[in-house]
Amino acid sequence: MRISVRSLFAIIFVCVFLVFNIVFLLNYISDDILVFVSFFIIFLLSVYNIVKYVFLKDIKFFELTFWFFTYLFLFFAPYLQTYYKVFPNTLPYNPDNVVITNIVVIIFLIIYQLTRKFSTKKCRHEYNIKDKFVDIEKAVFYFIFIINVITLIFVIKNIYINKSFLTNRGLTFNYDSSISLLMTKFLFNLPVFNLIYLSVNKSKFKRIEWNISFLLSIITFLLIQNPLTVGRNQFGVTYLSIFLIFYNKRIKNFELLLIYLIAFIMFPIIGQIVHNRNVIVALNNLNFNYLDSFKSLDFDAWANIMATILYVKQYGITYFNQLLGSILFFIPRKFWIDKPISTGHLIGNYLIEHYDMWFNNLSNPLISEGYINFGIIGVILFALLLGIFNKIIDNFKKENISVYVFVSVYLIFLLRGDLMSSFAYLIGLICAIYIFPYIINHIIPKFNHKHNNYKEESRSMKNAYTTN
Repeated sequence: MRISVRSLFAIIFVCVFLVFNIVFLLNYISDDILVFVSFFIIFLLSVYNIVKYVFLKDIKFFELTFWFFTYLFLFFAPYLQTYYKVFPNTLPYNPDNVVITNIVVIIFLIIYQLTRKFSTKKCRHEYNIKDKFVDIEKAVFYFIFIINVITLIFVIKNIYINKSFLTNRGLTFNYDSSISLLMTKFLFNLPVFNLIYLSVNKSKFKRIEWNISFLLSIITFLLIQNPLTVGRNQFGVTYLSIFLIFYNKRIKNFELLLIYLIAFIMFPIIGQIVHNRNVIVALNNLNFNYLDSFKSLDFDAWANIMATILYVKQYGITYFNQLLGSILFFIPRKFWIDKPISTGHLIGNYLIEHYDMWFNNLSNPLISEGYINFGIIGVILFALLLGIFNKIIDNFKKENISVYVFVSVYLIFLLRGDLMSSFAYLIGLICAIYIFPYIINHIIPKFNHKHNNYKEESRSMKNAYTTN
C-alpha cells in the first residue's frame, strides 16, 4: 500500500504530538488524583477527535476548531494553572471546584459529540463544489467597493485625528453605541466580501481588470482592518479565513491544524504585543517566560467557567436573562434600561467584589453561558444547540464554502465568549459577507429591469413623435 507524502507527514505529526503530550502529562502531574483524572478525560476526548479529523479527507474545519479549542483552553492552559495553583481570574485553588468544573465541561463535550454523531449523515463535501458567490452579479462587487471607499474615508479621518495607526486601541467613533456597532461589526467586514468575490470569480474579469480590482480591494481591506491595530479575534478570523479561501484546494484538515498549532505557539507572543499600547514599543520589549503566558487572562476561559459555577451557587441562575441580552445585543441601553450586561462583565464584577480581581472585561465560554442561564440543563441545551448549529453550517459546504470557512474559524472566539460580544461580531460578519450582498444582488436586476423598461418606453415615444 502506497502512502502519500501528505499522509506520511500527518503520521509523523501525530506521533510527535502524542509524545509531546505524554511528556507534558508526566512532567506536570497533579497531586490530586480526581483533578488529574478529570483533566485526563478532557485530554482524551480532545486528542482523540483531533487525531481522527486529521486523517479524514472530508473537510471538518468546524469540528477541528472545536476540539482544538477544547485542547488548548479547556485542557492545556487550565491544567498548567491547576498544577501551579494560580488562576488568571484570582480564584483560589480548590480541588473540589476544579473537579466540579471539569465534570461540567465533560458533560458538555459528551453531549456535543453525541449530537454530532446522530445528526451527521455520511457524505463528502469537497472544495470543488460550486460556491454560490459565483451567482452574484459583478455590479454588486463594485457597489460594495464604493461603500468600502466611503468607510475608508472615515477610517483615514479617524487615523488623522486620533493618530491610531500604530496603536492597539484600534478605531473609535464618537457616535451612539448602536451606530458604532454597525460601523465595527458590519461595515468593517464588507471589504472581506470583495476579496472572497475575487477569489471565486476570476472568470468574470479580464486579467488586467482582476489585477487592478484585487490590488485596490487589498489596499482598502488592509487600511480598514489594519493588522497592527485590530483585535485578535478580528485579525484571526478575517486574515486566516481569506488565506484558506484563496488556497482552498491545498488546505485540508491537517494543514488547518498545523496553522492552529503555529497560532498556538505564537499566541502568547501576540498577547504581549496586544496588551501594550504601542506595537513598536511592544516588539522592542518582548521578554517573558513562555509557559507563564498560559496563566494570563488570555487563557482565562476555563477559570471563568469555575467562577460562573461559584456565582450561580451564591446568586442562582438567571433564567434566560443573560441569553436574552446576547440575542438582542443590537438594542441600545437607552431604549432598554434593564438590559443585562454581558456575562463576562457580570462575572468580572463578581470576582472584583468577592476576590482580588481588578478587571471585569473577561471572557465567558459557551459552556458557562449555558450554566448561568439554566444550570446543568443549560449546559446540555447549549451543547445540543451547538451540535445542531454545526450541522447547519455543514450544509454551507454544499453551496457556500466561504461562509463555512469563516464561521468555522470564528468558532474559537464564539466558544471562548462572552456570548454577547462574540455573537454580535458573528452576526455582523455574516451580514457583511453573505446576507447584504445577496440582498443587493436581488435588487440590482429589478433596478435594471425598470431601467430597461424606461428606455424602451422612451424609445417608443420618440419613434411615435418622429412618425407623427
